[in-house]
Order: sequence, then C-alpha cells, then structure tokens
Amino acid sequence: MADYTEAILQLSTLEIYELPQIASEAGASSGIQLHELKRALVVKDDLNDYQFFETVTINKGQNAKMFHDIDQAKQWLFAK
Repeated sequence: MADYTEAILQLSTLEIYELPQIASEAGASSGIQLHELKRALVVKDDLNDYQFFETVTINKGQNAKMFHDIDQAKQWLFAK
C-alpha cells in the first residue's frame, strides 16, 4: 500500500502511461514480478490522473487499485 494523499502529480499523460512498464522493469531487476502483487494506492479525491494510471496498470497485467480511504485499501489488500 502506498499513501499518495499528499502527493502532487505533475506528469504528462505519456509519462503516466509509461509508469507501469518502468515499475515492471525495476521490479524485475530486483527479482519481483509485479503481476504477482496486489498494490493499493490511496490518493486524494481530485486526482483523475491516478484513475488513468490504474487503468493502464491493469491493462499491463498488474493488479493495482486506487482508493480514497486507507481502511478500504487495507480491506482490499487483505481480501482473499
């Protein structure tokens, strides 16, 4: 889980689109396969770019979901 509620996203659409691939490559270099992980990201209500990131991430075969509430993120992470 990552808490981005205080983050200021200043990325272009193309940069957001490339993030899942960059994360996948970084994880692979450390022996981590991101498609095997669940990732919950807690964000502010007004950050639509994060929804785009979620869609791109899912389309790349990674399991990530955006939340506005930390407790909901925890529930999703620990659900079987």
